[in-house]
Amino acid sequence: PRAFLDAVETSIGRGSEGAARLLNEATDMGGSPHVELLWALEGLAYRADCWRRVADVLTDLASADITGSHANHPYRSLANMLHPIVPSSTTNAMERIQTVARVFQRRPEIGWRLGLDTIPDMMGGLVFPSHYPEFNIPTGARAHGQQVSDEDYLTQVDGTVTLLLQHVGSDGDRWLSLVDRALRSDVEIETRVLNAVDADRDNIADTHGALWAKIREALAWRIRHAATNPDDARPDWW
Repeated sequence: PRAFLDAVETSIGRGSEGAARLLNEATDMGGSPHVELLWALEGLAYRADCWRRVADVLTDLASADITGSHANHPYRSLANMLHPIVPSSTTNAMERIQTVARVFQRRPEIGWRLGLDTIPDMMGGLVFPSHYPEFNIPTGARAHGQQVSDEDYLTQVDGTVTLLLQHVGSDGDRWLSLVDRALRSDVEIETRVLNAVDADRDNIADTHGALWAKIREALAWRIRHAATNPDDARPDWW
């Protein structure tokens, strides 16, 4: 597998003439020639000696995937690999947090998207684990679809929120996307993010007022909800 990864990394270095070219091509039958490449990478994510390189390759491919229109695309493979509940890789919470931090360093926009997608969405969502190796399954590899422990999950989510708050800066659009996701998450994350907004309010470039409009909208909904559900807990940020 190391020789394969060497070849893929070299090919990615060739830009649009390398492996990234597969992302925007179609076969005569309407298929996508990059799918087999992703399956190979997804399988190697279960190997302790390969998963870090796989994450780097998927990050680079995700950055080159302009359309992202396929059901199988590099970003989804990367997100599944680092999923906080059912990770398609043999990694622990700290390794996944460190990987997201590395993605932030190498490809900031991919890192931001990845961080947001790690925050649990209480509105629900489906999880489809990535391709699992059929042969030569590494010793100690996580079983296909195996969930992490509650402690592992909470550690990863907490660490990822910390990363997002470190990288949000004064960008109003980033703050808006972070608040929007936090408002659809659990009350602890919601409170933590909104407290951060309050602490940094004078530095946020919310030119068109979209961030504060979002917060006022959320507050108005909670006031209406509290009027008909007086026994429900109220977040500290009220």
